[in-house]
Amino acid sequence: VLDLGGTNITVFNIKDNGKLTINDSKPTTEHKFKVDDNGLWILDAEGTKTVKGGVITGGSATGNGGAISVGSTSTLTLNGGNIVGNTATQSGGGVCNKGTFTMKDGAISDNTAAEGSHLYNAAGATAEIAWNGSVLFSGETEDTSTVVNKGTMYLAAEEGQSITFHN
Repeated sequence: VLDLGGTNITVFNIKDNGKLTINDSKPTTEHKFKVDDNGLWILDAEGTKTVKGGVITGGSATGNGGAISVGSTSTLTLNGGNIVGNTATQSGGGVCNKGTFTMKDGAISDNTAAEGSHLYNAAGATAEIAWNGSVLFSGETEDTSTVVNKGTMYLAAEEGQSITFHN
């Protein structure tokens, strides 16, 4: 678990020409969350919401990319894990992508932003969402949108699998 506790900082800021790959090494580990008064999920051993696997949470940005901000010439690959309970005042409460973002399995849920609460894919950016199990975009927050795509987005699933968007 990477928890910034709501501090005003983006968890990962992948600057131009940077590359980062995150692998979820313990996808069955359970983490409990509670929902705060603003609708954000916060780690809490007594919480009623459960997430399995690695977690990036508690990021907060004045601007874009509450949890992760990907620069225009940068690449992020996320292999499993969860991006939960982050916030941005502008775009991409979970992920603000201006470069190349690939997600293979996992969840982006219960983040907030003025635009693209979970994923904001900017003009000129590329996002690839590929899964063989599940990728879930969901949330209990009432902001403007779950996923905003102004660039190129590829969605791919193995036969018999599905992607789920809830808002």
